[in-house]
Amino acid sequence: MVKDDGICRILIVDDEILIRQGIKHYLDWESEGFQIVGEASNGQEALEMIEVLSPHIIITDIVMPIMNGEELTRVVKEKYPQIEVIILSSYGEFDYVRSAFQCGVVDYILKPKLEAQSLLKVLKTAVKRIPGFQSREKELNVSLSIDQIINRLVLGYDVHFDSKQIIRAFPYSHYSLLGVDLKKHPSKGAAEFLIQVKTKVENVFNKKISEVSYYSFNYDPHIIVFLLNTN
Repeated sequence: MVKDDGICRILIVDDEILIRQGIKHYLDWESEGFQIVGEASNGQEALEMIEVLSPHIIITDIVMPIMNGEELTRVVKEKYPQIEVIILSSYGEFDYVRSAFQCGVVDYILKPKLEAQSLLKVLKTAVKRIPGFQSREKELNVSLSIDQIINRLVLGYDVHFDSKQIIRAFPYSHYSLLGVDLKKHPSKGAAEFLIQVKTKVENVFNKKISEVSYYSFNYDPHIIVFLLNTN
């Protein structure tokens, strides 16, 4: 399920780490109203991340091992039609691109011509296709939610917020982090399993700790982190 929290969430899918890193540094994502929430090296990894990271837009390469971008696009559009897809391609891959367009991608960008303004233009086109999506520009005068504040802090962004809002959400004097690493669990890739684990841990907090406030987030698709605020 795609979350509508006022920031457009981006998942990058490419088997070349240099391409992924390059895309991350092309734009000042936060100032443009976007947030990179994850990276995957192939289509199968991307599908495992979607339920956990809830992207609005996927930027994907076409030719990748295990599951290519064409197949990823087809599966995404069947299971998550609300997610928009942007294709990255090299010269000579137009048969793949043509097939992906038939599945409903927003547009494609040639990797040799990939640069900030062309990427931003396609991203803004994608945003316009997301029903009911509130762009960041429309929320400049609206206070950020606690979820938005923590998400941006975790991702390393500078965030301006009302300290009183934080105090109301986390009123106690002690803070700690608890990480649950599920990488070696046989059900690690199942979104339902991650939700079950998160719910069980939260139930323990509520039953065993009399004064507690907490927030949970996914550090990556297999690690759940809990921020605990206690007396």
